[in-house]
Amino acid sequence: MNKLNSTVLAASLTLLLSGTAFASTMPPPADPAPTPAAPAEVTFEQLDTDADGYVAKTDIPVEHELSLQFAVADSNQDSRLSRDEFNAYQDQPEEEEAEE
Repeated sequence: MNKLNSTVLAASLTLLLSGTAFASTMPPPADPAPTPAAPAEVTFEQLDTDADGYVAKTDIPVEHELSLQFAVADSNQDSRLSRDEFNAYQDQPEEEEAEE
């Protein structure tokens, strides 16, 4: 082996081994950001901010599941939820429970 090949081989091994040693002295990665908790159960009264006895889609926080399922919950399709429609939606079994 010539001197250049020996030098390249030695340098490569040094880099390889120092990388391994460096990796073993690195602190463990920080815990990932905590996942947001599921939104707390929201009551009809909390959503009915104008106290007219109905909940409009715009009254529901975007992150709430009901905002995505509004058309399903609005059984009479009048673009608002009555207390009965809200309660009926809340009483539906979740998908996982329904599959069992």
